[in-house]
Amino acid sequence: MLFGTAKKRILINSLLIGALTSLASIYFKDWTITLAVALSALAMSANFWLLCKVIEGVFRGDTSIPRWKIVARLLAKVIFIFGALAIFIYVGKLEPLAMLAGISNVVVAIFIEGLLPAPRDEEQGQG
Repeated sequence: MLFGTAKKRILINSLLIGALTSLASIYFKDWTITLAVALSALAMSANFWLLCKVIEGVFRGDTSIPRWKIVARLLAKVIFIFGALAIFIYVGKLEPLAMLAGISNVVVAIFIEGLLPAPRDEEQGQG
């Protein structure tokens, strides 16, 4: 797996940050704000995971998947996730600004991952 531990840590961190921001949003005493933060945090975590799944093959140099299929998968992912968020806003009357707080969780998780030291490879010290 190309992204291995970094992908796992980013996903775990984004879900933890999403849970914390959802808990913090309870302060506003409006269930639509808490739901908006939680749903958008989950959607963006799913977006990151799906993006990794789609592009892992590209970075490995896998030529068995045609480029148009990769583009189609990326477009389908974007349409599905952002379409779902738009439906949540219009039908569910969720707060768009609260959704921005949830969307930013993955960005914060990636930033945290960039600040942490890279895991050492066990074989690197041998030789």
